[in-house]
Amino acid sequence: MAIDPDRPQISSMICHRDIDLGIECLGSLLRFSRDPVQLVLHDDGSITKEDRARLENALPNVRIISKEESDDLVYPLLKTFPHCEAFRRRSAMGMKLVDAALMLEGNIILCDTDILFVRPFHSAFVFPSEDVDVIHLKDYADSYCWKPWQTMRYSLPHRFNAGMMMIRRRFFELEGMERLVRTIETSYGYSANRSYQWFVEQTCWAALAGKLRTYRWKPKQMRVISKHDRYNQDFVAGHFVGSVRHLLAAYRDEAQRWGYGDGSPSVQIELERAEPYSISNFAINRLQNRLSSASAKLFT
Repeated sequence: MAIDPDRPQISSMICHRDIDLGIECLGSLLRFSRDPVQLVLHDDGSITKEDRARLENALPNVRIISKEESDDLVYPLLKTFPHCEAFRRRSAMGMKLVDAALMLEGNIILCDTDILFVRPFHSAFVFPSEDVDVIHLKDYADSYCWKPWQTMRYSLPHRFNAGMMMIRRRFFELEGMERLVRTIETSYGYSANRSYQWFVEQTCWAALAGKLRTYRWKPKQMRVISKHDRYNQDFVAGHFVGSVRHLLAAYRDEAQRWGYGDGSPSVQIELERAEPYSISNFAINRLQNRLSSASAKLFT
């Protein structure tokens, strides 16, 4: 698919179950982004004709790629990459790992359907300089197939989240992804986390990002929301994963109470350098999360 250089393409996997969620969250992206973007939805195979009509009606200028369309293009390209092909066949996370890179032009920009934006913003989906290769959301934990002492020759960023991320296209190549998927699937970490296929996708992106100049959006503005998280006035967007999905409405309503809406000034999104996924950072983060959990129980 050809790209308009002034309108970056943002890819999102979509399924029947998440139509309402996708309309709200992806709609908020289009509503509040002051930079022009093109939304491209990748159907996981479950989208109905009625779903498609609702999406096209609710999301201006959306492009929806059917599973049949993507299969016809992608599987021939994966013939000599059996681990990537098998991952894609068994999981939508495999589609997320390869489809946008193989089907679209321009830099790879991914955004999940459970990321809500609450106020106008700009400069989120552009690389600020040639010194930045990857941008990602900061997670509240390290959700990988590997513990930091299991990463072998790979360096990963600390608390990397692939729910929303950007990477320069020139760094994606199928040979490297095939090696990564194969290495993960033959490691102990994978056997211990086999049921969490999104761990595989996230570990692949993180391992690629670990050898590049990687930054993250400043978490005071955009971050993965944890169950102990609290709304702050700098907040622009949050990744509301399944365990905290019930908090989405509260953050949306809190932003409205502060007067943030269509008429609010546009906020410039800022970056900070990613930290390494090390034993010390891993241990400190685990301890901080446990203390937060204990504190929450103490005061409830």
